[in-house]
Amino acid sequence: MYGETGRTGKILCKEHKEALFDIRKQSNLREHCEEYHGGEMVQFGYEVKKTFPGNALSRQLKEALLIDDHVGPRMNDKREWVRPASVRLRAERA
Repeated sequence: MYGETGRTGKILCKEHKEALFDIRKQSNLREHCEEYHGGEMVQFGYEVKKTFPGNALSRQLKEALLIDDHVGPRMNDKREWVRPASVRLRAERA
C-alpha cells in the first residue's frame, strides 16, 4: 500500500490492523484476504520507502510512480483512492 499522510507509519499500521479485525470497519486488508487467500487471515508487513520532510510535491510524485509501477494486486481500491496517472516532467528554459 502506498499513501500520503501527515500521520506516522506507526499510527497508520495500527489503524489498518484494527480495521482488519473489526468487521464493522471497511478494510482493504480484509478484502485482500477474502479475495486472494480464501478468507484466511495472513501476516501483513509495512515498510516506509522514503520520507520527504517539507516537500509534499516530491512525495506525491514518488507515490504516483510507485503505484503506477506496482505489479500484482493493489491494496488501495477505486472506492478509496483514484489511481494517479503516469507523471512526466519536462524542463524548459524561459
